[in-house]
Amino acid sequence: MKSLIRLPVSFLILLILPRIGWGQKDDLTTKDWSDTNKIKIVDFRGYPPPFTPGIISPCCSLTFFTVSQTEQGGKWEVVSELNKSCSWIKANDTAEAKAQLFWTQDVFDLVEVYARMLRKALVLEKFSVENYNVEVEKMYDEYNNKLYHAQADFEQEMHDMGINANIKWENKIHHELDSLKEYKDPFITVSFSK
Repeated sequence: MKSLIRLPVSFLILLILPRIGWGQKDDLTTKDWSDTNKIKIVDFRGYPPPFTPGIISPCCSLTFFTVSQTEQGGKWEVVSELNKSCSWIKANDTAEAKAQLFWTQDVFDLVEVYARMLRKALVLEKFSVENYNVEVEKMYDEYNNKLYHAQADFEQEMHDMGINANIKWENKIHHELDSLKEYKDPFITVSFSK
């Protein structure tokens, strides 16, 4: 089996660009994280840039939606998303890409870990009615920054240690998902203080 993809850390920034959405979700171009509906080849609808050495590239991000809101609080949705239109697989390398779907799923699972951490932080925080937008955005940026650093560590260790790092990270990610299972539901209720 060939070695896993090696992407430079600077490229990883593009994979996890933060996005806060105040509108509607688009299920045709995005796929929400699910423990029962894993990433498949058909989820990759984008086109690889010319002369790209990689075989597969997922565009994963944390996304935030406001579902409903009152002066007492709100119902929000925090999701881990795969953007299908910018995620790509080189067509002539689908056998290798299928093998690399495991790595890709690990990337997506890591995003879900940070989505759960963010959900937990948002639920436990009491936001002020006047400044909640600023407070939420600051918290959102903090967790995206943590995700970026975790993603960079993951990539570096995969590059340095190969399959041993993959096993280590899979175990770590699944442990974190399990420890944060209380925050699996993407819909959360937050409270405002006056």
